[in-house]
Amino acid sequence: MTPLNWMLLNLACSDGTIAGFGTTVSTAAALQFGWPFGQELCVAYAMIMSTAGIGSITTLTALALWRCQLVVYCPAKRGSAFANNNSNGGRLGHCRAVLLLAIIWTYSLAVTCPPLFGWGRYDREASHIR
Repeated sequence: MTPLNWMLLNLACSDGTIAGFGTTVSTAAALQFGWPFGQELCVAYAMIMSTAGIGSITTLTALALWRCQLVVYCPAKRGSAFANNNSNGGRLGHCRAVLLLAIIWTYSLAVTCPPLFGWGRYDREASHIR
C-alpha cells in the first residue's frame, strides 16, 4: 500500500468513525429528546467525535498542502518536506507518511484530551441535546 493510500485510509477511518458511531449515538439521543446514555458515554462520545473530526480535518489539510506543493513547485527541481530527497516525482515516502500520521493523531489527541484531565470541559453540540 502506498503512503498516499495510508493517508486516504486514515481519512476514511476517521470519517467512518464519525458516520458510524456519531450518527448512531446522536440519532438515538435525538429520538429520546435527551441524552439517555449517562455521563460516561457523553464524555466518551465527545472525545471520540472531536478526535476523529480533528484527525479528519488535519488529514485533509496535510493532503491539500502536499498536493499544492506538487502543483506549485516542480518536484524535479526542489525538495520539500513532503517529497523524498531523491525527488521521485513528489511521492510522500513511507517514513514521512508514518511520521505525518503520527503528528496528525498526536495533535488531535493533544487538542481533545485536556477535558479528560480536568482542563476545560466538553459542551453540548449545536443540537443542544441534554
